[in-house]
Amino acid sequence: MTKYERIANDMKEKIENGIYKPNDQLPFEAEMCEAYGVSRITVKKAMDLLVNEGLVVKRRGAGTFVKNIPLMTDTDHPYSTSNQFSGFAHTEGHTNVTSMVHDFQVIPATKEIASRLKIEEVEQIVFLDDGRIFEYSKSRHRGDRFELHTVSVQ
Repeated sequence: MTKYERIANDMKEKIENGIYKPNDQLPFEAEMCEAYGVSRITVKKAMDLLVNEGLVVKRRGAGTFVKNIPLMTDTDHPYSTSNQFSGFAHTEGHTNVTSMVHDFQVIPATKEIASRLKIEEVEQIVFLDDGRIFEYSKSRHRGDRFELHTVSVQ
């Protein structure tokens, strides 16, 4: 495991254990370099891993922050997504429900999209194509405002 992967795993563990809570600012690069005894590029790679995993967001001139995404963890709840799909499949006489994702990308926002979403250009957005027409429009959404859940019921 590389140094930046070890740092990313350590930071991820701290986020998952609540040491860093949603909206908390992570230490600056210089502080992390000193704490882990590594270069800025190593810390940057570690933070990029966390950004790609959707755990943190970088804000130009402000720092890196833990994303505030409410997680639904109680899959036994009667209104959970998986239970809703199970009920629908049973009602319709089917035994499985599938949803195909043709294209899913986490990409940097363009200047125009960043302006419309009121985010910084360095922030990531999500592009999702499931092949079904929802409406005849293009849309981009802030990557730090939702979490993608997929469901497979059999």
